[in-house]
Amino acid sequence: MIQEGTTIGAYTVQDRIGQGASAVVHRGWHNGLQRTVAMKFLPNIHEATAKARFVRESRALRRLDHPNIVQVLDTGEHEGTPYIVFDFIAGGSLGDRIAQEPLTDGEALAVLDGIAKGLDFAHRQNIVHRDVKPANVLLDMTGSPVIVDFGLARLMEQPSATATGLFAGTPAYMSPEQAEGNAIGPAADQYSLSALAYELITGQVPFPGDTVSEVLVALLTRQPEAPSVLRPGLAPAVDEALLRGLDKDPANRWPSCQALTDAILTAMYSSAPAPRVAVVAAAAAKAETLVMAPPKRKVTAIRTIDPRIAALNIQPSEPYLTITMPRPELLAAIVTKKRRGVVTLVAAAIAVLGLAAGIAYSTNAFGAPPGSPPASATVSR
Repeated sequence: MIQEGTTIGAYTVQDRIGQGASAVVHRGWHNGLQRTVAMKFLPNIHEATAKARFVRESRALRRLDHPNIVQVLDTGEHEGTPYIVFDFIAGGSLGDRIAQEPLTDGEALAVLDGIAKGLDFAHRQNIVHRDVKPANVLLDMTGSPVIVDFGLARLMEQPSATATGLFAGTPAYMSPEQAEGNAIGPAADQYSLSALAYELITGQVPFPGDTVSEVLVALLTRQPEAPSVLRPGLAPAVDEALLRGLDKDPANRWPSCQALTDAILTAMYSSAPAPRVAVVAAAAAKAETLVMAPPKRKVTAIRTIDPRIAALNIQPSEPYLTITMPRPELLAAIVTKKRRGVVTLVAAAIAVLGLAAGIAYSTNAFGAPPGSPPASATVSR
């Protein structure tokens, strides 16, 4: 356990601001630069091969110099525990923000646009996030989105876990190919962004549920409802834009995240605002995911990126659990068996792997009090 006041190189560890099974986050002070930073310690990365991958991939993350991506300042190891040093973002997470009060559609579209820009930049550097969700998007004091935890879902997958059929992810926002354990590319991040956009616009994720197995079965066997079913009055073009981003075949999705958000923006701008629906995620009070500490003053200014972004209302949402889940060979039967016993099959697979005992809650770059949604709707990282 890292103690407050510990000196690690140029940094002095300060108060703990977040903790989960996979990471502990502290505020830190850079003694040379005289600035506040965030220090994320990853005690569960202990295998030699996992540590080597951590060093390799964390160095790659330092290439991500973009205004919508948190800057990785440093990486290292202290007494056998790897750590990453980030810029400290003082505005809170998107999950916190939308839990406090609804964003307007104009605010939501501006945030989605910024996330898309950051993701596309990372993809051009051959880096995939793998866990896009509200808890992994921070808002700076101007309200602009800053994506955190790039690649940490992969870093948390230790070789022994992979060999035994486990991988990390968040089901509520996870792409079908990730749930099946197939190769992950930029299209997987686009799916997750589409799920987030769907949630902001309709008030719920594409496949809500009360159990992990329920969400996984829906993700792999069903099509999401058209957004206009949940929010009557939305233009058909909004349905088309979101459902294309949520297509189960990565090849059928938009060519980029920016293309997705441009299509959503154009569709919503070209039609009259649809009435807001009052949909709140089930069991929101149970959320276990740690999110960034809320700011001392409320964030009210969200930068408008495109002049077409109008002030349309949306509904709040909550971050979801991050768990370690079974790899495709144990879920493959779901794709082919769509009749009776599917839920039982998935539940059995999870039980065989001891998933209940191995849930790994993740913290974003700056942890905070837990908020919570249904376990089924949350399969991330």
